[in-house]
Amino acid sequence: MSLLNDKKRLLLVCGLLIAIKFLLFPWFEWQNIQVNQISTIEKQLQKGLLLVNEQQKLTKNIAQLQNAYRSNSALIASNETSVLDYQLKIQKEIEKMLSSLTLSTRSVSWLNPLQVGDLEEHKMEISLTGSTKNYIQFMMALEQIQPKITIVEFRSNISKMYPNQNKLGRFNGKIVIVGWRKNTGSVNEKP
Repeated sequence: MSLLNDKKRLLLVCGLLIAIKFLLFPWFEWQNIQVNQISTIEKQLQKGLLLVNEQQKLTKNIAQLQNAYRSNSALIASNETSVLDYQLKIQKEIEKMLSSLTLSTRSVSWLNPLQVGDLEEHKMEISLTGSTKNYIQFMMALEQIQPKITIVEFRSNISKMYPNQNKLGRFNGKIVIVGWRKNTGSVNEKP
């Protein structure tokens, strides 16, 4: 009988080991997988909450940047509705400065406007003659115009300069200035 009892115990132990191998170990592995998935989802949730908090900050920053862009764009670009209105306005301002500084123009010409994002870049070539001192004052006055006008190129010839006699001489040259106009999306007249 003892051999029969030993076989029953042995079969019971084998059954228990088989149950542990095929039932208990897979159950532990499944739990580990579930714990890993839960921790991954928890990390994703934390990242999502962080992004939601950051989104509020970013929305606030974007609003501040848009306000700064609107206020600064008035310093850079004009709101004239047509190309001709813009060019006439700039040309009148420049002619007024030139006449007050007694500088003569030989030629004034506008180059074709270029599209740069939501702005149009307008270039104007001016051939000038006059006193070098007045030309320097003209350049300084150009830098003060709002919306901004920039000198992008100048070629010059200065003659009759006598530093010993405190004379700057005569200026003869060509400058290219650039101004910007906001593209309103309307049909623009061509220059």
